[in-house]
Amino acid sequence: MTLGLLFMARDTTRVFNWTSSGFTLCSIQQGRDSTVTFFSVEKADFTAPPYPARGDTILMIGDSAALEKRWVNALEMPHVPGREVLITFLHKGQVESSVIRTRANSPVLVATVVVMQVLRILIFLVFLALGFWAYLQRRDSAGVRALALYCFAMTTFTVTVFMPMYAAMASFTIPGEGWLAGVLRTVGVFFGAYWFLLQLLFPRPARLIVAHPWRTYGVIFVPLAILTAFTWVLAFVYPMTQVLWTRPAFYAIVTSQALAGLYVLRRNYRRAESNVEKRQTRLVLIGSGVPLLVFVVYLLDFYRIIPGLPRLPLVWRMTITDVIFAIVLLSPLSLAYAFGKYRLLEIEGKLRRGTRRILLLTVLFAAVLGIAYVGNQLIHRHFSEGSPIAVVVLSVVVIGMFRLAEMGKHVLEKHLYPERLRLRAMLHDFLQGTAAIADKRAFWSQLEARLEEGLTVDGVYPVLRGSTNGSFLLRETGPTPFHIDSSLVKQLIGDPRPLMVDEILSGSRVSLDVHEAAWLMQHRVALVLPLITHGNLIGFIGLGHKTEQEDYAAEELRILDSLAPQVALASDNMRLIEENIVKRRMEEELQMARRVQKGLLPKELPPTLGLDLAVHTDFSLEVAGDYYDVICFDDQRTLFAVGDVAGKGAGAALLMSNLQASLRALAGADLPLTQLIGRVNMLIYQNTEPEQFITFFVGIFDPRDQTLRYVNAGHNPPFLIRAGGGIDYLTAGGLILGAFDDSRYELGTARLAADDVLVLYTDGISEAMNAAEEEFGEERLSTAACACAPGSAEQILSEILGQIVVHRGQQTYIEDDQTLLVAKVI
Repeated sequence: MTLGLLFMARDTTRVFNWTSSGFTLCSIQQGRDSTVTFFSVEKADFTAPPYPARGDTILMIGDSAALEKRWVNALEMPHVPGREVLITFLHKGQVESSVIRTRANSPVLVATVVVMQVLRILIFLVFLALGFWAYLQRRDSAGVRALALYCFAMTTFTVTVFMPMYAAMASFTIPGEGWLAGVLRTVGVFFGAYWFLLQLLFPRPARLIVAHPWRTYGVIFVPLAILTAFTWVLAFVYPMTQVLWTRPAFYAIVTSQALAGLYVLRRNYRRAESNVEKRQTRLVLIGSGVPLLVFVVYLLDFYRIIPGLPRLPLVWRMTITDVIFAIVLLSPLSLAYAFGKYRLLEIEGKLRRGTRRILLLTVLFAAVLGIAYVGNQLIHRHFSEGSPIAVVVLSVVVIGMFRLAEMGKHVLEKHLYPERLRLRAMLHDFLQGTAAIADKRAFWSQLEARLEEGLTVDGVYPVLRGSTNGSFLLRETGPTPFHIDSSLVKQLIGDPRPLMVDEILSGSRVSLDVHEAAWLMQHRVALVLPLITHGNLIGFIGLGHKTEQEDYAAEELRILDSLAPQVALASDNMRLIEENIVKRRMEEELQMARRVQKGLLPKELPPTLGLDLAVHTDFSLEVAGDYYDVICFDDQRTLFAVGDVAGKGAGAALLMSNLQASLRALAGADLPLTQLIGRVNMLIYQNTEPEQFITFFVGIFDPRDQTLRYVNAGHNPPFLIRAGGGIDYLTAGGLILGAFDDSRYELGTARLAADDVLVLYTDGISEAMNAAEEEFGEERLSTAACACAPGSAEQILSEILGQIVVHRGQQTYIEDDQTLLVAKVI
């Protein structure tokens, strides 16, 4: 690893220095007899004829004898472009001389070389990281060890690939560089052997390696080991002999091992025992097998297997190398997912699309360069130099080619994958027509039918989040084991992408509990599709296995993933519409209940002999738990009452109605007040839950003897303001109503005089808050009442309410129901 990093750092400085240095496209090679010949010739490098040809012998470089080292010192060291060197060479038996001049690197060539170096570094680091990760994860597995060795071999081989400049361009040298590079090549050349071994062990050991392990290892490694040892011997005895004798042999062995591994991998794919194994082997076949084949093609150039073929221009050679390295970079990613990080279909789809894009861009790049060249020649012939028509023509060509490529993609998809287009169109038409669907049940029913038809699956299970407790329900009614805190749901929230159930069960990324796994298996769910809208998970769709025993395709997952948010949004909109309808219906019912409750309270206070009455009530919600009543008896007595039911809203309002009905029914029975309250308490106790209760005050005023007889059942004590001064609080009575069935109540009596004022209220009055969360309080209430006691009952009521408004300030919301009743003796 350290040696590889050192070489990578050295090569990075080579590229950096080379980009600003002079450069020549001509190249040389030195034979065993130290003869230097031209390997490639670029006439543009020479200032004038005569021009050499490939294979011509170089006699002199400047004023010194031709040696490779002299060539490097003169032309391949970092320098300012434009350096001129006299070259003397032998051409067709004649001694010729010409001047070679270095040029500045073209931007296109610089870009291709920089991209190649970046890709080399990435391949090196990614393969290295994958090798260590695999070994540390499962070092006890023979397959994982083979994977690690394959990664390390690819890492070291990457260090030794072709660079378009000499090592002299680097900012530093490595002692013994040639021998160290040979060591790296020796390790790296075994990548084919490790690849073949990996396929014999993945995803399960083959019968051959189980039955005859040592023979198998011998067949794989011994030929290459012998050839490597022979090469090192030749390197010591005859330094250049291996170029002619061993390179084709190395290529033949490495290529045969790579092809044998691909054959075994293809066989494993066909014999896979489960969909997970089939996806694993298919992913390795696409993501690593194809890049390996491409890399083997690259080795034709690396080993110079066909030296007689004309060599491509350097910029084309570098461009092809970039494409090959970009494809090779896909290999470690596919291997990582196949060996442990399960999202196999998703990664397979990305690899397919990425490979298609790379190839398409390469073809387009080549086509654009070719057309640009032809167009440039035509423009120079027919138009003056610098004409803007050239820019227009090339722009139109480039735009047109990308447009044609996009059209070609759709045409190919239409003819090769018509079922995918049909699925996409079917779901698109369904989503466009959701506005016409009456309710959610019909929506999900139709969606299930579309998915079953489009995907040919044996079941579709919409699992949606319930309204309470964070639970998830099947079709909004059936219970499921999934909860907002379950591992699967958390995974879908954190990473909302489709999940294959068999990958979940065989991997460790999601920890399903026993009940969740059993539910998925019972319903034969193969794919979990999360439904996300506005950043919230509203549920997921469980898709069953395909009826034809086929596996899901990566493109189908992409289609479903892109349509899932639209399905979620449509479902959520339908839920909001239904909730709005329910809300409006509830509001209408509450308004009706409010009118009914208001009707239960006295619309107008009846005339009461000896009393001036005024009352005010205000609800914090549509319906309330506060209660007041005024009942006049035939013997001129007057009953007035104030009550407060625990809680607010509809429940409190119903209990208040029960209280009102009970009081009115018993009031006509001419019972003693204590017995009347006792019976009301019994009725409330028998018809309510233990946590429901009522605070209540009831009094009967008899004008004949100016006496008030009352019972206070746990209510805020009313206060009696005496005309002559002083305040009495009416506390006699007993416990709240509904607490116990056998509660006993004490009768209280108060003698009244003219201008005495009695104030009854609920806690919404005394506990009215201001912005500082300070209560109005009973002290302020009694002070306000005393200050205006000389006035009428209505005036006293208005003054108290006015001061409460002042106390509340900007607070407009009423936290609790408010009831205030003022009675003045006249």
